[in-house]
Amino acid sequence: MDAEIEATLGPAIARLSQTFATADDYVAFFQAHPAFAGNWTPEAEEYVRYDLFGPPGALRSRAVGEAVREDGRWMRLNGEPIGAALAAVEAPTELLRAPRGLLDQSVGMLPDELAKAWTSRVALLRDEVVPDCNHYTIMFDDRCASLVAGRLTS
Repeated sequence: MDAEIEATLGPAIARLSQTFATADDYVAFFQAHPAFAGNWTPEAEEYVRYDLFGPPGALRSRAVGEAVREDGRWMRLNGEPIGAALAAVEAPTELLRAPRGLLDQSVGMLPDELAKAWTSRVALLRDEVVPDCNHYTIMFDDRCASLVAGRLTS
């Protein structure tokens, strides 16, 4: 189970244990990140700076790697109750997902096969891929975030 989590989230979890001397160093790390290459925005920088925690010289992400692993384990161990709860939702529900992943790789965090399995099981679940986005840019790229905001407020 942990091997699956590491295969999916390993680079992100590794970053959570890294420390940075300054906020600018952390920003530079993310500006060079494959998911943000050519996609850096003021909103991304605001998020990255918000994410920082700790004393000067030892700044790190607010997220805790072990908590991410524990959440992943919980989700894998509780797939049936989670699925039953989702299937019990009686209102139209939107699944908005990025086609590319954490490192801008060609397969996103929710691949087509997984989304298809859920839409076939949950009658009112509507799957929509937000084109040309990755795990991060779906919230920070103006075009992607505008589409998401539009779906959430319509």
